[in-house]
Amino acid sequence: YDFVPGACTTCSDDESEPDDNASQARVVDIGADAFKSDTNAICAWNEDWYSVYLFANETLYASLAFDQATSKEDLDLILYKGTTNLTPCDETTSTGCDQENGQSWTSNENLTWQITEGGLYYVVVRGFDGAENLYDICIGLEQAHCPKL
Repeated sequence: YDFVPGACTTCSDDESEPDDNASQARVVDIGADAFKSDTNAICAWNEDWYSVYLFANETLYASLAFDQATSKEDLDLILYKGTTNLTPCDETTSTGCDQENGQSWTSNENLTWQITEGGLYYVVVRGFDGAENLYDICIGLEQAHCPKL
């Protein structure tokens, strides 16, 4: 046997837990300005959910800032309307991933979505294939408030 020292890491969730599903989602108020939250964390097989009520003909802008050095740090933005996943992208449906709209394989993500039907929507931050990372998020109705990263 040969011993090779390695780095052991433990992921610590952010203080906004639990926010792992629709019933626990953080409520987002994007009235005159955007919602912004810094220093959030995603641990393996965990998600952070943000709920926002949107009206027809609005455009949702979301940006997710994070550094990705390996695939184990890959975060994605997912959008739900109620229980319907509008951006299906996960380990089993990777063909639904849109690298230009929230699910790339590099640092930072941007999501833009034209709202055709008013209702409750959920912006979800997900670690792809159990990835873990720290992130900052912006959710708003104007790209100037949440510029592309």
